[in-house]
Amino acid sequence: MFGVDAYFGFIVGSCICMTLACLFTSVCVSKLTNSKNIALLVWIISVIVCGLSPWMVIPYSDSYGILFPVMALFFYLSIKRAQTLRSRILFGVALGLSATFGYLIKPSAVVILIAIFIVEALGFILCKENRKKILISTAAIILSAGTVFCGNALAMNHFGLNDSNEKFGMTHWFMMGLNDRTNGNIAVEDVDFSASIADPDERTKAEIKVALERIKEKGASGMFRHTIKKTLTNFNDGRFGWGFEGPFYRVLMPEKNAMSTFLRNIYYDNGKYFVIANSPSHFFWLFSWSLVLVVLFWKKKGEARRIDTEHAVLYLALIGHILFVMLFEARGRYSFIYSPLVFTTASLALHKISQLKSNKTLKKQEGDNDAT
Repeated sequence: MFGVDAYFGFIVGSCICMTLACLFTSVCVSKLTNSKNIALLVWIISVIVCGLSPWMVIPYSDSYGILFPVMALFFYLSIKRAQTLRSRILFGVALGLSATFGYLIKPSAVVILIAIFIVEALGFILCKENRKKILISTAAIILSAGTVFCGNALAMNHFGLNDSNEKFGMTHWFMMGLNDRTNGNIAVEDVDFSASIADPDERTKAEIKVALERIKEKGASGMFRHTIKKTLTNFNDGRFGWGFEGPFYRVLMPEKNAMSTFLRNIYYDNGKYFVIANSPSHFFWLFSWSLVLVVLFWKKKGEARRIDTEHAVLYLALIGHILFVMLFEARGRYSFIYSPLVFTTASLALHKISQLKSNKTLKKQEGDNDAT
């Protein structure tokens, strides 16, 4: 597998990560809603959108990174339900490891960890009775994450791979995100511009200068239009930019059999069944985001709104992801690794709608009983 067919082996790795991501999504939904029906529905949606995504054949940081944010969420939910000190420590270590490995594969994966730290810090301040539990689990997370970070740094230095002068900083991606020609997507001219400046400090100053010039040129109305375009680029495609990025199948290999022809018609953007086969994923992706908006602004009339800490982590993680892709480079596939959290958050809206329907049915039954 890892000899002549090494590429196929990496594809198998992508499939495993995407399959596990769908499984963890379903389990997280079950924990949050206590509904097997909603968990099953969300699992089906995640399989359609993620599990069968054409990105599985591109063994890249997206197809591998999709597992880690939802895995971190699973361990966080497990910490909240742990009955013993040992369990809290073990789940905390597992959370730290999953979030850190996710960061090393895809840096934006760390957003879920930041969201957890923010919520737990607020919990530590506001809830005195939970301080000991929060301290123990947080210490376990930091210890495991720190161990991985230190180990990675030592390995990078040992093999001479940690040349910070060659790395582009956040200012590069911020500058690129303001490129009008590409609507904030990757721009070769921006890459060449940053690469042409050897000194990291001078490069950062030059990138900030270009970014500020672009903001000034756009003005308020121009920035608004640019933001709309970046929003559509980031969130308006249930295929996550498939067919728009990279010539993945510029060279077509000979078709071996009827199955090969059928799969090409489904997954290649010029395929006979491509639009039909990929329409469900596009629909469920946009439908899930609409449910996210519903749950974010849900408030029952006459009741003060209270947000559960577990729900708050989901909300903050998605808000953090949105800020990340809106401030920096815009690409549809950058939302791929957070799609399980989108579906998980959408499940909260389905749960609220289900509860509302059940309450109405119960009130109607009580009314009928009173009438008789």
